[in-house]
Amino acid sequence: MISCSDFNTNINDEIIASVDSDYLYLSDFQKSNHDFKTKKDSLLAINSYINKWALNQILFRQSLINLSEEKLAKINDLVENYKFDLMTNNYTEFVVSSKLDTILTSTETFDFYKKNRANFKLNEPIYRVKYVNFLKNNVDRRGITRSFKRFNNEDKRFIDSLSFQFLDFFLADTIWLNQGELIKNISFINSDNFDDFFLKKRKYFEIKGETDLSLFSIIESIEANEFAPFPYVKNIVENIVLNKRKLDLIENFNNEILNDAIKTKKFQVYEIMD
Repeated sequence: MISCSDFNTNINDEIIASVDSDYLYLSDFQKSNHDFKTKKDSLLAINSYINKWALNQILFRQSLINLSEEKLAKINDLVENYKFDLMTNNYTEFVVSSKLDTILTSTETFDFYKKNRANFKLNEPIYRVKYVNFLKNNVDRRGITRSFKRFNNEDKRFIDSLSFQFLDFFLADTIWLNQGELIKNISFINSDNFDDFFLKKRKYFEIKGETDLSLFSIIESIEANEFAPFPYVKNIVENIVLNKRKLDLIENFNNEILNDAIKTKKFQVYEIMD
């Protein structure tokens, strides 16, 4: 449909197709941000773009001729309503975004969590764990094992000082993890052996490989249908509080707009005659 002349991105007013009195310009195609590896790819894409544009133009003209006046009127109403909603929603979003305070205090979010704790129940069990993996011949093996089991503040500092020796580790013991997150973070845990670790009363495990040793401990667990701890749902709570703040701001903004329009007599409600 087009010639194989060089694809010049600096020509913004070159007509590449027309349907009746409507024209398609090369700049229209360039706005679609296509990226091509070869000239052949660019020619195929632009031909496809032209054909799609032409088909839409022809179908649009045929719809004006063949659709009923009633149908066309309904479509025009839908278009106008969509434009109206799009404009007003975008303006409201613009105003609210400029006024919305996105800073949340820990007290505010925790108070909301406490008042609505019943809404934050777990769908699945979650766990706090710790894990290290190191070579069996590590000279600090006994010290690492002792400190890992006891895990007081001094032990934590000791293990942290040796973390560069570990093949793998997870020591964020305050973080709650579900099954999927545990499988992702702990190398030897998978969907097949998960129950072997987490359905037993035993809380400490040593997994010996040919040359390495893994120490794994389940610190705490919370079952499904129990209340989720605040740290686990903190991000969700923050989003809810922010969204509530935003909705309140929108409501206040809408009320201000209406009240101002009433005061200035831009908006009036007339009595409906019987």
